[in-house]
Amino acid sequence: MQLTRRQFGTTSLATMASAALWTGLPAIEGCTTNWIDVAIADLPVIVGIADQVVAIVGIADPGLDPSVSALIKIAALAASSGLAELKVLITDYNTNPSATLLGKIKAAVLAIQKNFTDIVAQFSNITSSKLVATLAQAGSLALSVLSAILALLPASGVMLSKGSPHKLLTAKEIKSQFNSVAVANGYVANQIQ
Repeated sequence: MQLTRRQFGTTSLATMASAALWTGLPAIEGCTTNWIDVAIADLPVIVGIADQVVAIVGIADPGLDPSVSALIKIAALAASSGLAELKVLITDYNTNPSATLLGKIKAAVLAIQKNFTDIVAQFSNITSSKLVATLAQAGSLALSVLSAILALLPASGVMLSKGSPHKLLTAKEIKSQFNSVAVANGYVANQIQ
C-alpha cells in the first residue's frame, strides 16, 4: 500500500507519539543491563541524529521555507546541547547517585524529547517526502531511545511483562536504522558513523 505524504506523516506521528507515551514505563523484565551503560552508549548516537537533522535540513529541500528550516535547526541544536548536559548528569549520577540527580536526568530527557517533538511539528510544512521520511525516522529513533533511558531509570519499581512489545534498541541498531533511511532517501553522506 502506497501512503500519501499526509498519511505517512500521520503514521510517523502516531509511531512517535506511541514511543513518547511509554516514557514512564520501566525496563523490560529480566533485563540486567545497567541503565547507565545503556544511556552512555546511546547518547552519542542521538547526538549524531540531531547533528544529521541539521545537516540534512540544510541541503535537503531548496524550496523549504527558511523559517521552517530555522525552527528545525534550532530544535535539533537544542537537543544536541541538551544531550551533552544529560551525559554530564548521568556521569555525575554514576559517581554520586541521588534522587536529585535522577530528577534532573528525567527533566533533561523530557526537554530533549520536546525538541524532537518540535521537529515533528514542522512535517506539515515540508513538501519533500524524502525529507519527511528521513526526519520521521530520526525523530522516532531519538524518541525511542530517550524513552528507553527514562524507562531504565531506577526510580521506577514496576516491570513490563515478558511479552511486552517494547524493545530497547542498541546503539548499533539505532545507527543501522537511521543510516538505512538516510541512504534510501539520498542522504548517503549523512549516515551516522
